[in-house]
Amino acid sequence: MSNELYILVGTIFGGVGLKFIEAWLNKGKEKIDLASQIRDELREDIERYKNEVSEYKKEVKELTLSLEDWKKKYYDLVDSHGKMKDINYDQQLQLNKLKEVLRKNNITYEL
Repeated sequence: MSNELYILVGTIFGGVGLKFIEAWLNKGKEKIDLASQIRDELREDIERYKNEVSEYKKEVKELTLSLEDWKKKYYDLVDSHGKMKDINYDQQLQLNKLKEVLRKNNITYEL
């Protein structure tokens, strides 16, 4: 009976030992699978970030074009305002000359 007991104990320990070795070997495979999964997730993140950057670049380009349009409008308006000031100044000079002529000739006027 001792042989049968040795066989039974050997079988049990052999099975447990085999499961232990199998689990130990699978840990390496699990680490490899986990690393592969992390790399895949990182690739997806990188791709998503590249797409976001591309969208932001498009938005910046559109905003830059819009800014250029607004700058042109602003400078056109400033130029027009400057011309109006010049015209107003010229008219004021002419009015002052006319007033002087009227005053010299003793002509009364009403504005």
